[in-house]
Amino acid sequence: MKNFLKYGAIGALGIGLFFGKYLGRWIVNIIDNPDTRVNNGKPYVKKYLSSCDTIRLFMKDYSKKSEDFEVQGVFNLSKDENSAYIDKWASLFYDNRSKKYFCCYYFFPSLSFFSKMYGSFLYGIDQKGTDILATVNKNELSDATYGTKEKPIPIVYYIVPEKMNNFFDSVTDSGNHNDKSGFHGTEIEFKTFMSEYNTRYYLSYVKSKADFEKMFGKQPD
Repeated sequence: MKNFLKYGAIGALGIGLFFGKYLGRWIVNIIDNPDTRVNNGKPYVKKYLSSCDTIRLFMKDYSKKSEDFEVQGVFNLSKDENSAYIDKWASLFYDNRSKKYFCCYYFFPSLSFFSKMYGSFLYGIDQKGTDILATVNKNELSDATYGTKEKPIPIVYYIVPEKMNNFFDSVTDSGNHNDKSGFHGTEIEFKTFMSEYNTRYYLSYVKSKADFEKMFGKQPD
């Protein structure tokens, strides 16, 4: 009977320590891994892009800013810490043709191979001026509140037409499917992937709640 109680107590202690460890991680995740989104943009990505068009802009004298911000990481019981970070690259410029400010937004998971593509997204962009083909939302383009330096019209994807072949080669695996440092797919697949990825994070973390609800309606609390 004494042995039964002894080993029972040891077993109970082990079970308590085991579940206590994971319960603790669950509690820490709730406290230290908050949802930092302004909006839940993911369900509205395709709707946003369905109202987008490609326009030609003249990009010159642009300012560029890179920063990272915390996002809610995927909860994993095997990890003590589940926070995640996204890098945001923003290039602001004034287009003399339309007399409006635009901003190119690109987002990358921090410390991933996508982060290595920063330079590629500015490939061929001369400060003296370069024509680009930009993907913009028609509703934001026609909205008079957009187009200022403080509230530029967002660009969620762009290319430099005459440089596209070299650009795409720089972010793909160049036929080596064992290479994990580049994008595996066609140019169309790349555009779809990056447009959807950039739009998701733009809607979730950059677009104001008021403008988001103006475009998509009142959101549930």
